[in-house]
Amino acid sequence: MIFQGNLGLDLSIAIPMFLIWIGTCSVAIILISKNKLSKRNSLVIYAISLILGGVLLGGIPNAVLPIQRILSSIGAPDTIGTILPMIIMLTILLIAVLIFGRLFCGFACPLGAMQELASKINFKSKVKEQKNVKYKFDIPLKGANVIRWIFL
Repeated sequence: MIFQGNLGLDLSIAIPMFLIWIGTCSVAIILISKNKLSKRNSLVIYAISLILGGVLLGGIPNAVLPIQRILSSIGAPDTIGTILPMIIMLTILLIAVLIFGRLFCGFACPLGAMQELASKINFKSKVKEQKNVKYKFDIPLKGANVIRWIFL
């Protein structure tokens, strides 16, 4: 993980991970702007992000971990010194997500890349069997939107 030891920042992982984020987002932006982001190109970028960032570096950009550690270290001696690296990393992650949006979450984040790769797998649907279901609960679109807003 990027955060190790006594709540400090491990630069040997954080710097390469940051460079991978910049690189994968840059390549994706260039390919999108040239209309050359094909399925094959996107799969290659996902794989690079997952293998380099997720497997080799073991760094999953986890915004919950810094928040959890920040909250747990409040009131401890030298609070600013221990939580400042986490606040900086959390701020960088949030800014990256705000600037790059889905580009960051899909291409740069190893967890997002893994989810994108999993979504590319074609599963066989048994639509015929679904029509024969005796008891079916259909949620109207308005109801589904209300549920989504509640969870948001």
